[in-house]
Parts: sequence; C-alpha cells; structure tokens
Amino acid sequence: ARGDAGTRAGWCVGAMATAATHRCGGAGTTDQTPARFTRAEVAARAANGAMLCVVNHVVIDLTGFAHPGGQTILAKHNGTDVTTLFGGKQADEKRRYAHSEGARRMLDGLKVGVICDDDEKVIDETSRRKTTYRRERVFLDLTEPRAQTHAPSSVGSDDGEDGGDGNTSEGVKEGTKHTQFSVDMTKPLWKQVGVLGARGEYESWVYTPTPDSLKSNGSNTTPLRFFDNDLVEALSRSPWWSVPAVWVPVAAHAVYEGRRNMIQNENTVFGLLALVAAFTLGWRLWIFMEYFTHRCVFHHIYAGAWGAQAHFAMHGCHHKAPMDVGRLTFPPTAFAPLVFLFKNLFAAVASLLVKATDAYFVSCFLFAGCLSAYVVYDMTHYAFHVCDASRLRKITPKLGVLKSKHMTHHYRDHRNSFGISSQYWDNKCST
Repeated sequence: ARGDAGTRAGWCVGAMATAATHRCGGAGTTDQTPARFTRAEVAARAANGAMLCVVNHVVIDLTGFAHPGGQTILAKHNGTDVTTLFGGKQADEKRRYAHSEGARRMLDGLKVGVICDDDEKVIDETSRRKTTYRRERVFLDLTEPRAQTHAPSSVGSDDGEDGGDGNTSEGVKEGTKHTQFSVDMTKPLWKQVGVLGARGEYESWVYTPTPDSLKSNGSNTTPLRFFDNDLVEALSRSPWWSVPAVWVPVAAHAVYEGRRNMIQNENTVFGLLALVAAFTLGWRLWIFMEYFTHRCVFHHIYAGAWGAQAHFAMHGCHHKAPMDVGRLTFPPTAFAPLVFLFKNLFAAVASLLVKATDAYFVSCFLFAGCLSAYVVYDMTHYAFHVCDASRLRKITPKLGVLKSKHMTHHYRDHRNSFGISSQYWDNKCST
C-alpha cells in the first residue's frame, strides 16, 4: 500500500518545492515541469525523518517503502545519491546491488522531483531524455526486453548470503493506475483478472509486482481490492495473529486427545514413543506438502478466465502485491475445510498402519505435528515480508538466508525457491 498520497505531495509541493523554485528559478510544480530540489534540501528532509534518496538526479521518496531487501540498507544511505549503488557499481559495499528492470520501473511511481543544485545545470525531464537516454530508461515504462545484469541485487541485502536481481518478468507496463493490459488497480480485480486470463495475458501481469504494493506504513492503508462485495472481501484477508490464535489451540487439543486415549489404552511407553515419532512425522510431512503444494498447485495456472481467477485467489494475489500485509497468511475460514479433511485422512491412514487401539492417538499426534508446522510456516512467511533480515538473524542466521531465498522467488525468478520454512526439498529438487 502506498500510504497517503497527500503526505508525499505535502513535502514535495510545499516548503521544499517553494525553496527549490526560488533557488533554481523554476516556475513551480506542474504536470510538465517536475519539482526541483537541491541535494542539501533532500539531506535535510532525510535528517528530519523522511526516507529519501537520489538516483540519476531524480529524487525518490522511500518513506514507508517496504523494501524487499530490508530497511537497513535504506537507512544507511538515506538522503544520499545512490546511483552507483543502485546500479551495482559501488566498490566500498560488501556486495553489489544491481537492480532489475522491474525494480527500475518501480522508481517511476516513487519519484517526487529532480535535483537542481546551485552550481550545476538544471535537469528537467526533456533535457534528460535528449542528453542521457540510458539514464532516462530507469524511469520509463519499457516493453522491449533488456539484458539482465548478473550482479546480485538488494533482494535479501541485509543478510548478504544470497541475492537476486528483482522480478525478471518483462513486457509489462506497470503504473500507479493502469498497465498495458488496462487493469485498473484502484478497482476490484476479480473480474479484471478473468479478462486477462481469457486473453492469455494473466501470467505476465501477475508475476510483475505492482509498485503500489511496496508502500506500507505498517497498517497497509490502501491494499488491493479483490471483490465488490464487502463481506467476501473481508473474508479474503486475515491478520497475522489469527493463524496462531485459531490453530495452536486446535493442535494442542489434538495432543491432549491423543494423550488421553493413550492413557486409557495403557500404552504409556509405546505412546510416548508414538507421540514423538508421529508428531515429527507430521512436521516433516508438512515440509513436503509446503514445497510441492507451492510448486505444483500454487504455481500452476489453468487456461482461461476461471483458471486465472482461481490462481489469483490462491496465490497470484500474493505475487502481485507481495507486501500486502493482510494477505501474507492464509485466512482460517478458508483453511478450515482442509484442516478437517486432513484430520480425517490421517485417522484413516493410521488405522491402516497400526492396530485399532492405537490408531486414534497416533493420528492425533500426526495431525498435531503437521498443523503445528503449518503455523510455524505461516508465521515465518509473514516475518520474511515484514521484518529486516538483520532482525531475523538475531534469532538464527538461517532465517536471514531463508528470507533472501524467498525474496529472490518474488523479485527475481518465481520458478525457483519454493520452500519457505525449509530449503530441504529445494535442495533435493535443485530449485
């Protein structure tokens, strides 16, 4: 979500714009002439709490920007010119941060003006297009393919373990309101997604994150809307805490029921071993399901309007708006039928593998392990999208690496890195 557009306009058209107009001899801020600022003014605003940077003489407002690589790198360079860093050429950094064409296109929705220092020539949109075509490509909506750099990007930058070069989908124009596919991001998307699917244009569109989805003030004030109906729309979203609040008690009750049944059958010694073994097996089973469901179900797009809508509802929405905090976890109302299904499936399987008197408590422990692993998965996934890798590494360095892998999946190549809470099956399947 981008946050309040008036906030951005406030500092851009207000004091800074006024000062820039007097200082640079500009005529003010119009649709044709961008606002002009000095580097000192940008640095001063950054010192007062704004998150600003300069890329190729253009002022970028990153206040509230949910940077895929974390906030640490943004804070480090706040108020400075990051042109060389953004292009992956700054030698004094530990690693290079070359950004993809998709990342460059995102800048167009974040720019608030151009640099105009007292001792240098005023640079406006027209002169930049005439004198520095390559520089201007950063801010154009491009449709032609462009060779990607192989330098790592800011994806996962806070951990320094693994990088990506952003989303590599090409051929899509993405603006604040419209794409080349005439999708209005300010209106409910459900019917529009169906049109894209019918035209065979859905896949290219959905795997290009919308720049608006990368703005967040923590409350995600303007998320993408799916449905016209308010109730259906509300049910498609869920706060992060709803997952542990609903499913941890369910898993705990399954352990309690299994333990009680075990005592009733006087299988204390065997029951304790069964508890550990079945719970562990359930946990490992979830890791298997997590990987192959993500890879084979969530990333399979059926043809036509209904196929596009089904994919968008299950997973595509998350790729289109990866920083939409209301859709980072699976709504319990939608997940409940699957929980009921697998609970009964585990009971049926256990009855085939162990004797009848032990089947119930074994299935309870198996179910509890699988459901507990799901809760950890969903909370881990949420943390990857809202927490810096530097914070995650304080828990365990492995989380920083996993976050980097997942950001690579979103912004570099959606065909790899399907594991969230574990890389086990990614390593086994070379993805």
